[in-house]
Amino acid sequence: MITPRRTRLIRVADLQTFRRAIGSLAVHGEPSPLIVVPTRGAARVLMASVDVQAVTRDELYDRLHGRLVDPPRRLSPLERDVMAQAAARAAAAGVEGRRFSSGPVWSPKCCASTISCGASRSR
Repeated sequence: MITPRRTRLIRVADLQTFRRAIGSLAVHGEPSPLIVVPTRGAARVLMASVDVQAVTRDELYDRLHGRLVDPPRRLSPLERDVMAQAAARAAAAGVEGRRFSSGPVWSPKCCASTISCGASRSR
């Protein structure tokens, strides 16, 4: 069952007002609301200043996955990336005149030579 949610845009003057707004808008009910933030550090800072539960996107996925009765295996970030790139290549292959590029390819040898070159220049 999908529960309804509400999204609102709140304008604030500064960071402290932003944190207070989050605290006042997070209604402490059952279950208590989760605030999704970009990093674990942001979650710690927010929870230290406001009485809310803050999680990263991955932590939210972990919590949702943990609530399943018979959960499937979770894909690793690398597996998700490989699948996304394969899907993008397949989609781009159907568009005439387009070429898909996933960006530079890094290998351990390439990274090691880049690091050693950078170290030798700094001496």
